[in-house]
Amino acid sequence: MKKDELFLEYMESQNSIKEYAGSFKKENLISIKQKFYEKAGLNNSSVKIPEKRNRRAKFRTWIAATLVFCLLTGVIAFGVIDMSPLINIIGEKFGTVLQPINMADEYDGIELKTLAAINDDDMVYIYFTLTDLKENRIDSKIDIYDFVVKNTMGLNCEVIGFDEATKTATLRITGSGGRKLNGKNLSMRIDRFLTGAKRHEFDTGLNLAEIIYDAKNTETEFISLDRITGGSYSQDTSKNKKIELLKKDGLSISIPGMDWLVISNIGFVNGKLHIQVNPDSNMGRFNHGYFYFADTMGDPVHYNTENIYFGEYKLGNITHGGDYIEYIFDISDIKELEGLKLMGAFTVYDRYISGKWENRFTVNSIGGSKEIDTNIAIEGATIKKVVLSPLGINFVAQGEPIDKESQQLPMYDFDVIIHYENGESEKPYTVMYYAEPGQYNIKYVSSELIDVEKVTSVSINGELIDFSQ
Repeated sequence: MKKDELFLEYMESQNSIKEYAGSFKKENLISIKQKFYEKAGLNNSSVKIPEKRNRRAKFRTWIAATLVFCLLTGVIAFGVIDMSPLINIIGEKFGTVLQPINMADEYDGIELKTLAAINDDDMVYIYFTLTDLKENRIDSKIDIYDFVVKNTMGLNCEVIGFDEATKTATLRITGSGGRKLNGKNLSMRIDRFLTGAKRHEFDTGLNLAEIIYDAKNTETEFISLDRITGGSYSQDTSKNKKIELLKKDGLSISIPGMDWLVISNIGFVNGKLHIQVNPDSNMGRFNHGYFYFADTMGDPVHYNTENIYFGEYKLGNITHGGDYIEYIFDISDIKELEGLKLMGAFTVYDRYISGKWENRFTVNSIGGSKEIDTNIAIEGATIKKVVLSPLGINFVAQGEPIDKESQQLPMYDFDVIIHYENGESEKPYTVMYYAEPGQYNIKYVSSELIDVEKVTSVSINGELIDFSQ
């Protein structure tokens, strides 16, 4: 189809919009028209054929024009779609590959609206909003606690924008699925979220040396590894598959201002200080943070620390892990506690909201990934493949986890740089981990849309991987 014919179809779609979308605003139409002209290579004042370009440039221009035309026809299919607020948040580059969804679901006066999605051969982004239509339960620090996206792994959800006037939070779900999701019906469901998050510093006011001295002998117990639900530890558990911890509920010490937990035991185990806490089954299971030590001036005193989540509790018919948390400090003698005070730094939530919000939609892949076989040794594993896609880089590793029971991987911190043919470079901004049978995926997500065809190489810790072929 020639570009002047495409323009005529655009004008016909504009008439359809006017006829069927009565609430469609003039400024929204102008915005979409302008984006159409820009992506199709046309001048806004008159229809002109752009100067000749090479075949690849023409092909890319036609892809962009087709995407914008789909945006226009999407107005008829799904109702009015104004992507400009979302594009203002995520940037024009991501805006060119958005697949409009515009589906909504309401429960208890809170509306979930799925705006759009982006899926390449390896990853998926889902953009959505949550708006409280009745009260004031949504804020800029909303934490989506319980959610699922069918056929995806390694899910992460983050707030990317908040409209104070409408109390609307804009969020993005990032997940792995890629080719598995292409053309498939996708189900995204949210069951629970938290709001009102505030960060607090607490001075426990406890004299730990006195508490440990009064407790005399520290009682311990061995906990089976299958009851460890999270955290990290250095104890050798290879022989009996158990870990030695403080006996549960040997003490019950309340902390002023921290009414969602009690210290349930304190003592030394295998030459290290253990502090055991028992969060309550209400907000205690969501509030999170850590304990640390400070000197008399309030300055932090740093020690190597570990923490272990163990035990389980029931809420209704659902069993949850992490009934107890044991904080472990590399302090071996009670004398080291002299002149120190125990402090806490915790994120505390005001409200926990349950419901059922669900949208079903289909996503298609924008494609464009490249794969390179590698043999790069890292701690405890070997990177066997590197997948470069428009949304990020996936390092596919094989090896033994540091804990076979939990399949836990080391927390890698690679120095990853993307190199382009024009000499520019970019560093991905966040990292995600997830496991599949027989392999581990260490995924670096980019803050910018990656033009895979223009990437010459990717370096990891200084080792160069050639993508120019």
